[in-house]
Amino acid sequence: MLTIIFFRISEEISCQEREVVSFCQISREIRY
Repeated sequence: MLTIIFFRISEEISCQEREVVSFCQISREIRY
């Protein structure tokens, strides 16, 4: 359970660093 949370946090950070907001939103919509 903690690994999932950590993965999501790291994913959020990576998305912000790359500034690929549209891609992050798309992947987020697909996942949820």
